[in-house]
Amino acid sequence: MDFDARIQSIFDASDAGAIHFGEVIGQLFEAQIESYAVDYRSARIVCFRRDDRVVELHVPQQSVTIAENFDTDALKAAIKGAQEGRVKFPEFKALSQAAGCIGYSVWILGQSNEAFTCSHIVEISGGLPERQCCARQAAQETGD
Repeated sequence: MDFDARIQSIFDASDAGAIHFGEVIGQLFEAQIESYAVDYRSARIVCFRRDDRVVELHVPQQSVTIAENFDTDALKAAIKGAQEGRVKFPEFKALSQAAGCIGYSVWILGQSNEAFTCSHIVEISGGLPERQCCARQAAQETGD
């Protein structure tokens, strides 16, 4: 399997709910991905390898309904559920979009996540030690 197909298969499994967030992170780490960004509006995932190669994936566009108002607490709950392995990607998409999230980025090597809305950035740090998800999170809202 070529590299792009390998990365696509990881996200396909996640999108199908077959693997949880920790498994996604572990497999991407093994594939030398250092970070990735998901944009719900364009149905695009951009992965950045440690060797500076960029892999762009297009995912099937489903009906996207993103709330107009941003709900920090609801987004934190969705992220915590994903980090604990209770919430898989199909549910995470619905929960995060209902919280007003338009996309997010995950810095695997830097062990942090950022979720984006039109006027907010929520930073979630410390959730990826040793390629495992964990319930610990420090969150702060910036960009007001």
